[in-house]
Amino acid sequence: MIGKALMAAVAAAAAAALFIPTAFADKPVIVPSPFPDATGRYCEDFDVLVHATTNNGRTTIFSSGAIMFTGSLKVELTNLDSDKTIALNISGPGTIAAAGDVLTGTGPWLFFGEAGFFGPGSPPELSTNSGRIEVDLTDGSFISRIGHSVDLCPLLAAT
Repeated sequence: MIGKALMAAVAAAAAAALFIPTAFADKPVIVPSPFPDATGRYCEDFDVLVHATTNNGRTTIFSSGAIMFTGSLKVELTNLDSDKTIALNISGPGTIAAAGDVLTGTGPWLFFGEAGFFGPGSPPELSTNSGRIEVDLTDGSFISRIGHSVDLCPLLAAT
């Protein structure tokens, strides 16, 4: 679930937090979590389309500045050279602490990014992780990945 779409959700949540009236400081604000289509060289040998088929995600912004991502999110990943497609449930959930610098996720997540997206020198990435993850939002690098990870590029490359 991380990648351009998550960064867009984080930016939207931060922008929404700026407009929360003080009178509502104790009540959390719940907004939809955007998940636009994304296309890129997330695998070494071919471009991939990431498309949401179920996009019922919600972002909850608390008065402390903490953010929680919940709801149902399912995607299809398509190899744009062969049209091979796989479907995934990547509903998370996840949180960003009030400091705003670490994303913590549990459950199923999708990670996609072109070379360098997950930190300087990192290769392209298209993988799932079911378990617990922590991502440093200052540079996009993984702090920890615990659980079952699957590299999805070989699955999309198979004929």
